Amino acid sequence: MRIGIIGAGISGLSAALALRKRGHEVSIFQRESSLGGLIGTFDLDGLQLEHFYHFSCQTDTGYFDLCRELGLEDRLRFTRARTGFYYEGKLF
Repeated sequence: MRIGIIGAGISGLSAALALRKRGHEVSIFQRESSLGGLIGTFDLDGLQLEHFYHFSCQTDTGYFDLCRELGLEDRLRFTRARTGFYYEGKLF
């Protein structure tokens, strides 16, 4: 069967992978020039920053299972979040 998927975010890419495993012919249609959807990034002077405020949590086991299956698990990094507010010349 030929199937079209709109969007190359994590859901669209995961659906395409599952359908290909079942032997279907899959085409993905993506408006932006990059992949990733809500978890996509852009380069800012050599630093990869997310397009949107979206993140993966350590409890997102389905996502980690997918990364392990694709051989990408070693590319995941978790760091302690350091956020704050800058107000009247002081960082809180």
